[in-house]
Amino acid sequence: MNMFRPILLLLATLALGILPAQTSSQPGISLHVYQVRASGPDIPELLPGQLPNRKDIVPVVNFLDTRPLVSSGILMELRGNLNLSQSDSIRFRIVSGGAFRLEIDGLMVAYAQMSPEGAINEFQLNLPKGAHPFLLTYFNPQGEEILEWSWYIAGIQSHLVIPKELFTCDNAELQDYQPGLRRVYSPHARAIPGDGYPLAGLHPAYRLEPLMESDTDIAAFERDASGNYWTLKREALGKIEANLGGKTITAAKGLDSPGGMKMYKDTLYVLQRQELTKLVDWTGDRVADEYRSVASGWPLDATSQAMALTGSDGVWYGGFRQGKGGRVYAFQPDGSAKLFSETQLPLLYLSAGPASSLLASLAGLQGQGGQLRFLSAGGSSESQIWLPEYLCPAPGEVSQLAQGPYAGQMICADLVSGGLCRISAEQVRGQWQGAVFRFSEGLPVAGSLIQPQTDGSLLVGGSSIPGASASGFVRLIPRDTPVFEMHSVRAYANGVEVRFTEPLAATYVAEASDWSVTARSLSNNATDTSRTALNIKRIYLSEDRKSAYLVLDAMQAGQALYLHITDPFVSQSGHSLWSTEAWYSLNVLPETALTPPAGPAPEAASNTLSPAELAAGWKLLFDGTSTQGWRNFRSDKISDGWKAEAGTLQLVKDRAGDIITTGTYENFELSIEWKIASGGNSGVFYLVTESSELQTVWQSGPEYQLLDDLRHPDKKWASHRSGSNYDLHAPAFEALNPVGEWNKTRILVNRGHVEHWLNGYKVVEYELGSPEWEALFQKSKFAQMPAYARAKKGHIALQDHGDRVSFRNIKIREL
Repeated sequence: MNMFRPILLLLATLALGILPAQTSSQPGISLHVYQVRASGPDIPELLPGQLPNRKDIVPVVNFLDTRPLVSSGILMELRGNLNLSQSDSIRFRIVSGGAFRLEIDGLMVAYAQMSPEGAINEFQLNLPKGAHPFLLTYFNPQGEEILEWSWYIAGIQSHLVIPKELFTCDNAELQDYQPGLRRVYSPHARAIPGDGYPLAGLHPAYRLEPLMESDTDIAAFERDASGNYWTLKREALGKIEANLGGKTITAAKGLDSPGGMKMYKDTLYVLQRQELTKLVDWTGDRVADEYRSVASGWPLDATSQAMALTGSDGVWYGGFRQGKGGRVYAFQPDGSAKLFSETQLPLLYLSAGPASSLLASLAGLQGQGGQLRFLSAGGSSESQIWLPEYLCPAPGEVSQLAQGPYAGQMICADLVSGGLCRISAEQVRGQWQGAVFRFSEGLPVAGSLIQPQTDGSLLVGGSSIPGASASGFVRLIPRDTPVFEMHSVRAYANGVEVRFTEPLAATYVAEASDWSVTARSLSNNATDTSRTALNIKRIYLSEDRKSAYLVLDAMQAGQALYLHITDPFVSQSGHSLWSTEAWYSLNVLPETALTPPAGPAPEAASNTLSPAELAAGWKLLFDGTSTQGWRNFRSDKISDGWKAEAGTLQLVKDRAGDIITTGTYENFELSIEWKIASGGNSGVFYLVTESSELQTVWQSGPEYQLLDDLRHPDKKWASHRSGSNYDLHAPAFEALNPVGEWNKTRILVNRGHVEHWLNGYKVVEYELGSPEWEALFQKSKFAQMPAYARAKKGHIALQDHGDRVSFRNIKIREL
């Protein structure tokens, strides 16, 4: 240690002095860290209403760790007050390994974009005496935390980190945080729920019914044959409460750190720290009269904690947290306990798995996610299912689904996120393996416990999620709502089968470019986070169009495969994907191989219609070689500023004018692909009419906006971004591909109902003429245009906004 550093810091502190902290503040700087997926030189915009991944109070701004702390990018926000006891002119210095922005007193005083060399920024400020609120924002796409805020003091040659005595921040709860990627507005990366980001909320096939709140965490809950709920409260001296016809009674109390409870033949068994106990009710009042020891005698230490109980009378297993790992004991008929399995990772829960297997829910090492491990006597088996760190870092109870579209699969709850994941498992050569999928988000409680009911509903609960006021449990009730998503994944020796819940659209041609597959090791090594891309040699569909078969190179046992639909498609019924991701734990390679159809893989030809499209009534609006079928607005000709070149309809000159279809359309589905120049602006209009008092297409037709959301100044207005109903409806999320890549647009107009789709996702939906639409219309720039969006039938139009734009595959189907 530099022995002079404390003296220098003291000199720095005395140079400007310290203001006493206010009663509503505390020493230090408030730090919020968000995991994000973004690239590019600029700081992405964090969408509102999201909790941080990490929240802390730090003394100073001095982060110099070049090791990525997460597997994604990070966005850091540091807030507080810089408290000065006298006015002075100060020379500040910021060293950054990413992009940063500093605001003091509400004004931006320093900014630097991301660069390979990092940034060193020095600047002089005249600051008066008092508290100066600041916000320092930092972004690094690799997850490296390299940020230092220092200053120069008269008489000291080198810069010094601004001392902690000068910082205060508002008092804040440190528990309101959640795992998972956060949604940001960044055109460098799509921000679509379920596509690398948390889902939009509750799974559409369920509705939520709050059932019970609790003043403390619930370690276990059971439901008896009469429908009464029994809850085990996780306390040092725990208790069991029963809700009997709306009346709550204490059925047992004084339990020593209990962690598991099961009901068998209407009798409760509870796992305490030191014994498995049978609760005997002699009087029939549902209150335990005898606490009968069933098993005991396992070794105890200060770290021992009962976590879960599973089994039935005579065959019981108890899970315990011990140190940094866990132990599972099998309780014998003679009351003794035999060590059944031991884990090196923290044990969170113990559940009955498929085919009488035993599943341990384990918390992974930092940045490694959780695990579901199939246990065997004498140690852990090699069978495991890996749960990504941003999906389920702390898995709780795992339950089997006995009915519904996912019958035979498992559902797993996360201890901290209020989210659920779904697992399709298969047994291959004697070992279990399978895929995990995003399933649901946004529950008001953390689902450490989850139990399917005979009516198909799910009871989910346990503890409060970070930031919530109460623990308890809720009920997820199924409803008749179709959901298009990956149903299951099955492994083969040379690839995988991905099964969907609905057939893929008849117009979809399977192409390898629509998918990506990467692999990482299933090792527990915390540093083993590298991914390897696997080549997709061939992709083909099943006859019922519900399965996609991916033939892969270099599959190996001991890998976790990440399957990602990079170019999403829709189902035959027009539904978008609920999630585009699956993670398959490949413990062993199957012996059976995929056998693709003979002949070359089919390819989707541009500006043509497949037999399925012709049968469905689609028509081409652009033949790929001419401008036939198009003319300028209020003209019978098309200008030479629009050209058919290289299979695209292009705007190649300024002042070429807007063009419209020669035909008019009332109820239709329009499909079109487009690519815009850097910084460009254009649009697709519909229901466009021509009359002498109308000078432009936008005076009558609503606009589907086309924009370079990164560079064009209109990006500042959400209702002007790509996919929007221009100036009225903002897109629900960022689904745009970067400049240089093709985007797929779908516009549906059917009896006043309008949908805007972008790259396989519905981003806007509205009803023309509805009270909600009228309210937005009156606030828009079209409010004084009486013809705007009033026509029931009109032309399709492409805009000349002065920027280069290309179109292809322009197709329409009248409804």
